[in-house]
Amino acid sequence: MKKIYSYAILSLLIMTVATTGCQKDDDAPSVSTLGRKIQTITYTDSENKGEEQHQFEYDSKGKLTGVYRVNRGKTYTEYEYSDISDKSVTVNSDDIEYSLKISDGRLNGYTSRYGTADISYTNDGYLKEYSYYEEDEDDKSVVTFTINDGLVTKIVEDDETTIIEYGKVKNNLNIDILHYICLDIDDGVNAASLLGLTGKRIALLPQKLSSQYKGHTIEEEFSYKFDGDYISEIYSTYGDNDNWYKYVITYE
Repeated sequence: MKKIYSYAILSLLIMTVATTGCQKDDDAPSVSTLGRKIQTITYTDSENKGEEQHQFEYDSKGKLTGVYRVNRGKTYTEYEYSDISDKSVTVNSDDIEYSLKISDGRLNGYTSRYGTADISYTNDGYLKEYSYYEEDEDDKSVVTFTINDGLVTKIVEDDETTIIEYGKVKNNLNIDILHYICLDIDDGVNAASLLGLTGKRIALLPQKLSSQYKGHTIEEEFSYKFDGDYISEIYSTYGDNDNWYKYVITYE
């Protein structure tokens, strides 16, 4: 999900995802997904720019077919899935089309008019590294993930490093919202993540992110509200506590 930040410094905090290194996940927390499906996620923030609602649509078998964004009375296509097979998926949005390459039930790369991406995984099946090459640039951007006991604990891209701390909130909704809400990653990878195509699911949601960039540290903290077993609200503060954003989740 595209977060609406106007503060330039926040671009250092919300980073593309990937991971270096991995340990065996014998002590990894387990997760079983809940049955009700996310219907809408409504976004608001401290800048009071109004609500932005993200609507989720499914087929008769409960598979995600599209995510649509409603802002100021207009509806935009965020992700729309078609031509789904065990080897490829086409993802359309209002301004770009991605061709996802699938192997053994996982994304292993994609192409778009802007460039190509390659994906790799740990031996335990977690997303490990993401590399992206834009046609008009000379070199690749590589993002790596560190996995410890089944959790992403560090994300590194060039001279940016994010350390992730966890509490006990489970990442157990019908779709994986870790990257969509808490970690802002590349659109092509994010679109695949919502379909469950980016490897083994991280079982918990973050409590705190600490981002280090050129000697500066920026922190973001998350809190969660529940309606029974289901997350009903995700609230984040960043920079100083006057800066915040909120997601309210409804279910079918």
